[in-house]
Amino acid sequence: MGTQKLERTMGQMNQDCAKLAMRLAQLTEADVAKPTAHDWAPTVGHFIAAVAEHKRDHLQQIQAKRKALGLEQSPTQKSLADALAAQGQLNGVLIGLSDEDLESVPQGQTWSIGQALEHVAGTDGWFLAEIEKALKG
Repeated sequence: MGTQKLERTMGQMNQDCAKLAMRLAQLTEADVAKPTAHDWAPTVGHFIAAVAEHKRDHLQQIQAKRKALGLEQSPTQKSLADALAAQGQLNGVLIGLSDEDLESVPQGQTWSIGQALEHVAGTDGWFLAEIEKALKG
């Protein structure tokens, strides 16, 4: 069973999402208040809200279609989906932080946000290496 179309579509979707996220993260509150030419989204801020709503709507549709087709995810596939959802949440909490914010260490703590982020950024490679090592035996 081929997955080329799925991989290509997911790759494009993820690339476009990353571009959108990087651009939206740069917007100021004044940018968000700017008007658009659409009644259903009168400001840039309404467009931003529509991004999440649009994704959630189609997520529910695809989940329902998978269920109707009997294409339930395996426990391993669900674990991967959970990891990807956690990555999305992690990306979300980083929006709006400056480089200076990354260096600040909250009182009573030992790591800065940046140190925690660098730790997480380095672990995906480690996890993959350990999984590959285990698969090779």
